[in-house]
Amino acid sequence: MGILDTAKDAVQLVQKIDNIELYKEILNLQSEAIKLVSENTALKEKNRVLEDKLRVKDTLVFKDNSYWLKREDSEDGPFCTLCWDKDQKLVRKLMDDNDRWYCPTHGKPSPVFSIA
Repeated sequence: MGILDTAKDAVQLVQKIDNIELYKEILNLQSEAIKLVSENTALKEKNRVLEDKLRVKDTLVFKDNSYWLKREDSEDGPFCTLCWDKDQKLVRKLMDDNDRWYCPTHGKPSPVFSIA
């Protein structure tokens, strides 16, 4: 039985006792419990998002003016460095007609080169 079910049961018991002040307090308690459950859910989602970003950050490799996700036996990418560094969003770069990578979010091209 969860906290909201317990609060509902308490409201029903207080109604039977016929104590208006206690009934109001139990309703306030129930309202606060609903707010706490909602806040807890939001915090869990925020935590999940941050953990996902941390996992991504731990696998990012900078190479050829782009970020790449390191996999067990390969790399995935390239991804825009500006988008990740600024907003922590992995935006896959696209190749234009002149064989230059560019970001579809902001359109900035980046030359393809290797540092040997």
